[in-house]
Parts: sequence; structure tokens; C-alpha cells
Amino acid sequence: MKYLHLFRKIFEYDKYIQKHQKESLMKQTIVAASLNAFVFLLLSVVNIIEKSYFMLYFTGISFIILLVTMLIGVKTKNQKWIDYLSIILYTIVFSAFIILGGNDGFAALWVILIPCISMLLFDMTAGFISSCYFLLLLIVCFWTPINSLLPYAYTRTFLIRFPLLYFSSFLLSIYLTVIIKRTQYKLLIEKDSLFIEKNIDKMTNIFNRTKFEEDMQNVYPKCKTLGIILFDINFLKMTNDSLGHMYGDEMIIDTAKSIKISLNDNQSAYRIGGDEFVVIMPNCTKKDCFAYITTWKKNFDIINSNNKELYYSVAYGCAFGNVGFNIKDVLNEADNNMYTCKEKEESEDREKVANLIKNHKNN
Repeated sequence: MKYLHLFRKIFEYDKYIQKHQKESLMKQTIVAASLNAFVFLLLSVVNIIEKSYFMLYFTGISFIILLVTMLIGVKTKNQKWIDYLSIILYTIVFSAFIILGGNDGFAALWVILIPCISMLLFDMTAGFISSCYFLLLLIVCFWTPINSLLPYAYTRTFLIRFPLLYFSSFLLSIYLTVIIKRTQYKLLIEKDSLFIEKNIDKMTNIFNRTKFEEDMQNVYPKCKTLGIILFDINFLKMTNDSLGHMYGDEMIIDTAKSIKISLNDNQSAYRIGGDEFVVIMPNCTKKDCFAYITTWKKNFDIINSNNKELYYSVAYGCAFGNVGFNIKDVLNEADNNMYTCKEKEESEDREKVANLIKNHKNN
């Protein structure tokens, strides 16, 4: 049970790593596929020199398939495509090596590399399944009467020792995989914790002002276009002074929630002050800005309608920077539009909010 729990944990670690290191894993997969394609090309050259045309068929086709797989994977940015097809290719080709015994049985020795290559360089789960398959295949082909039916007559010593050699390689690869995956997972957790500590606002669980200033300096000036929407909660001070900070905090959290659930994948929200928020939309259009505001209003109205004790009021201002924009000018425009909205809404709703607060106190 202890080892089963360990295996389950390692597979969970691998899923976490796959999710959080997509870019670096894609590079690793491309490098691994490139090296393996080069090895098959090298073997093809050797087979041509030695006039081993039967083995040339396997190595040449494998080189072409790996090359095409890698090119498609790079173009589609699909790492799993490369991982799975590579492992399937190795499984088919190396199974043929074992059964047919090419190059005087030497070709079967390549199977020793399968556990390490498949589990560490490609997909761990698919690699583990493939490695188990080869262990079973070697036992069946070498340690049962089936070995007498194989086209190539392996020596008795090879038949006895090779499955044990492969099993040793399999165990060593599992051990290395466990150590590496566990280390990668711990490093990622520490990295994520540091990122959260530095960049995430604890109350609202969105980016904080530190992250906003960093992105405004390093990320957003490189965009072709930029949409900025500023938000400011109305009557927060009145609510804090009259009912207490617990109600004010509730207004901040609910407002942040309405902003966050309205985001698309390429949009980011930040809390830049006590009651101030900003949404940044890189490489967007004016239509995208208006679409976000429409979605946010719907979500905000739902929160407002579910709240029977307080009336939530939030002012907002939107600005759009076209090609060649100045990021400070766009931000100032959004800020000016937000304050114009705030003055209007606070003058219209002040009496309504005051009455709600009064009624709440009386109750």
C-alpha cells in the first residue's frame, strides 16, 4: 500500500508539472524527439554501410515518422502529439527488434533505453505503460516456449539474462523518475508560493499593485493595442464608517469577484488600491472592451440583486489604445472617465445608500 500511495502521488506530481511547465516541457520534448530522430538517421547510415537493408527499413521509416511528428507538433504546439506518437513508434519498432532479432540480435538491446526515454523525456504515464509492456513481452518471448518460434535464435545466455537486464533498467528509470518528479514538484510549489506571496492580493485573490506596476512597465508597452478599464467602489468610506469594515470588506470581495469572473483568458485584473481595480486587455479591440463591460455589468447586477442588506455601486472608466499608443495616456484617459462616472453615480445614489444604511442600523 505504501508503494501504491507513492506511485499515485508521483502521477499527481506529474500532472501538476505538465500543467505548470508547458513551455519548458514542449522544448524538452522537441529536443528529445530531435535527438532520437538523429539516432535513427545515424543507424540508417550504418545499416546502409553494412548493407543491412532489412534493418534500414525500420530505422529509415522511424526517422521519417519522428521528423514529421516533431514538425506537426511544433506547428500545432501540441506536446502530447509528439509524446504519444514517439512512444507508439518505439513500441512498434522495438517490438519488431525483439521478435525478429535484427543485426544478429543486437537490435533488441535498444529496448534497454525505453524506460528512461519514455518516462523521463516524454510522457511519464504512457512511458510507464510502454515499459511494462516490454517487460511482459520479454518474459513471454524469452522465458516461455514461445522463444523457440522466434525467427532469430538467441543464445541461451541472452534469453536468460536480457529480461533481467531490462528489469534492472526499468527499476532504475522508475527510481530516477520518482526523484526527478518529486524534486520538480517541490520546486514548482515553492516557486508558486513565492509568486502568490509577491503578486496576489490576499483579500480578493487577484493580482496586486506590485504585479500591476511590473506588467505596466515590462509587458503591456509591447502590445499592439491595449484596453484599460478602471473601477472604483462608491460609498465604501460611508459604509465602513457607518456599519464597520466587515461590510466594506464584503463589498471589496464581491466587486473583485464580479470583475474576475468576467475575464477572458488573455485579460488580467488587478487590485491597485483599497477600493480600486483595473482590468487590462492586451491586443484587443474596442469591441472587446465594450463586451467585457457588458459581461461585467450582468455579473455585478446578479451580485447586487442577491444582496439584501447593502446597495453596491461601482464607477468605471474605459479607454482604448490603438497602434502606437502611449500607455500613460491610455491609463489617464480611463482614470478621467472613471471619475466622471463616479461623480455622477455618487450624486444620484447617495440618498438611496444613506437610507439603506440607516435602515440596516435600525434593524
